[in-house]
Amino acid sequence: MNTYLSRFEKKFFIDPQQEKKLKENLKNIFFLDKLSLNDKGYYCISVYFDSLDMSSMNAKIEGFSKRTKIRARTYLQDLKDEPKKWNFEVKNKENNMVSKRKFSIDHKELNKMFLTKNYNELLNKNLETIDKIYKPTYVVCYFREAYNSDVFAHCRITIDKEIICNKFSINFMSELKQNKNFIIDIRKKLMELKYSRFLPESLSDLFQSLNLSQITFSKYVDGILSQKHL
Repeated sequence: MNTYLSRFEKKFFIDPQQEKKLKENLKNIFFLDKLSLNDKGYYCISVYFDSLDMSSMNAKIEGFSKRTKIRARTYLQDLKDEPKKWNFEVKNKENNMVSKRKFSIDHKELNKMFLTKNYNELLNKNLETIDKIYKPTYVVCYFREAYNSDVFAHCRITIDKEIICNKFSINFMSELKQNKNFIIDIRKKLMELKYSRFLPESLSDLFQSLNLSQITFSKYVDGILSQKHL
């Protein structure tokens, strides 16, 4: 399992004017990541796993400083495409500091697990998941533009829109095209600033000039809660 060093994550809702100013200032420094084709973003699809007592969801709701998310994630250019592989990820968060471990799994192999409801091969590899029974609970999908930089190689900026959260079912891929349970106003976009060690002063100044307000937001948990209010 690959391990990623800890990094900070900050989240903001961004309006069209703020997005335009941000991109104008970053265009010579940041570039779309390698998953983006034809200067466009891509879809992120995550199947979240939770314990029978929904401990991951409840840890967020209760405001615990230490939290863990378990998910399988894939990336598609079009929702009509079929995934080839997934990353199974264990994401640990303590306050604003995040660390992540992941390994790849073939789509057909993962789909077989969904059919048999046997996830031992995934879950038994992680200390975080050996003491409880975990199962797929919800599916989150959104369209992402992700930006990296050679100048600020330890920084990454993502902009997500059209965030959908559906209950998990074996037909979740086809349901994503039919049941669009948007969890925020589709005119809003979610921006995330991710960096390790330190935030460069020029980026800090830029973000301050945008008058952004940092938010606490979880696509998984807020997605579940949005459905409970329907």
